[in-house]
Amino acid sequence: MYKNDASGRVAARTYLNDQDLLGMVAQAGGETIPTADPYTGEVIAEIPSTKPSRIAEVVSTSRATLESWRSSLIEERVALLRRMADLIDDSYDELAAIESIDVGKLYAGTRGWDVGNARDVLRFYADHGPEYLERSEEYERGRSFRQPLGAIAALSPWNAPLAVGTWKVAPALLAGCTVVLKAPERAPLSTLALTRLAEQADAPSGAVQVVAGLGSEVGTALVEASGLDGISFTGGTSVASSIIAASAENLPRMVLELGGKNANVVFADADLDEAVAGTVTAIFDVAGQNCCAGSRTIVESSIREEFIERLVAATGEIVVGDQFDEATTMAPQIDSRHAATVLQAIEKAQQEGAKLLCGGSVRGPNETCLEPTLIVPLSLDQEIWNEEIFGPVGCIAEFDGIEEAIEMANATEYGLSASVWSSDPAKLERFAAESEVGVCWTNTFGLFDIGVPWGGVKRSGYGRELALSTLDEFTRVKTVY
Repeated sequence: MYKNDASGRVAARTYLNDQDLLGMVAQAGGETIPTADPYTGEVIAEIPSTKPSRIAEVVSTSRATLESWRSSLIEERVALLRRMADLIDDSYDELAAIESIDVGKLYAGTRGWDVGNARDVLRFYADHGPEYLERSEEYERGRSFRQPLGAIAALSPWNAPLAVGTWKVAPALLAGCTVVLKAPERAPLSTLALTRLAEQADAPSGAVQVVAGLGSEVGTALVEASGLDGISFTGGTSVASSIIAASAENLPRMVLELGGKNANVVFADADLDEAVAGTVTAIFDVAGQNCCAGSRTIVESSIREEFIERLVAATGEIVVGDQFDEATTMAPQIDSRHAATVLQAIEKAQQEGAKLLCGGSVRGPNETCLEPTLIVPLSLDQEIWNEEIFGPVGCIAEFDGIEEAIEMANATEYGLSASVWSSDPAKLERFAAESEVGVCWTNTFGLFDIGVPWGGVKRSGYGRELALSTLDEFTRVKTVY
């Protein structure tokens, strides 16, 4: 583990160069795109772009490799995933530094969760996937079984590219699919590293390829390409709509894990110490750049004042700064452009009459370090309450009774997650049953288990990642009479 900002940044750059990550980009030849350290603003590398006109060649390579990979023994695929997991262990700290310097996430967080999650996902599918894939159904006059779906385009988000990229690559490879990864333009390095790991683990040439460049150019060319059997995308809802439209002629299978404007509901009978701590995490984890962020806090009216007082005090203890500094508890935004968008949303809400409880400006030596911000909207019609901000901004409203709590929580076009705090099991059960989300946390927030499905409903997407059931997304059923 690197103990200071200098050693962590040096390790990341050394790994980038030693592993020649920039050389992983398939069909490079377009313009380069800089990727920068979110805290210092220093350019880490100039990323070569894939030529959009050559995306067809990338997909063709994927299909050519598919011919042999889908007929390979399951033991061969399992061995590949295990070798990749072992290679992650060999470069654990360096991969954490790469993710931290590129995304801006706390190094303690990338080391504590992102890298370990990627490794554990590979091992989970290696250990438990074969039996699930090899099952068949017998009927009176026939049988059914699963076959690989085919060539997959996987597009990961910039806030967790290593972990989420592995969520897509591991089950796809085990199922016998080939994968073309689109590196997120704002934080591409760990996606390049994941592709290098597959190569070092002796994946067949063409089984995992990575393309890089602007989403509007390279990403569009990829999802429009004929020859893709599936698309797995994690990101914004509006981008997902454009992907659906661009790929409509080819009708690929899709898994979409999209945005959220998630409710965090606190009843008067909750343990307030736990609820306040959980709410701080829900709003400000990953500096609010989190699709499951609990950005709408809905608190029972009888405890509103006490809860807000405690929440503002706890928020004031957050230390914003360098993602490699052990004293930092909230890292910067991904870049100044994104930070400016978050500030604009805060300013607009205030102009419309919202009350600023704390934060609302820059804290620290540069423009990407935003203060953790709490707002009471003037009304629940305000954009700040209804639209995903994807930054360190929490809104607070009050309710009376469980019916109103459920109604307010569900009054959104999104449906990724929700969390609820109460000492009454009946309330927890009812809220969990009636909340219109894919994931509901009770008396906790952000709990993940690799063996449990993850995904949303409504405009937060469809299909599921993680768990064995995601193998259904990368296979198709063959029926024989």
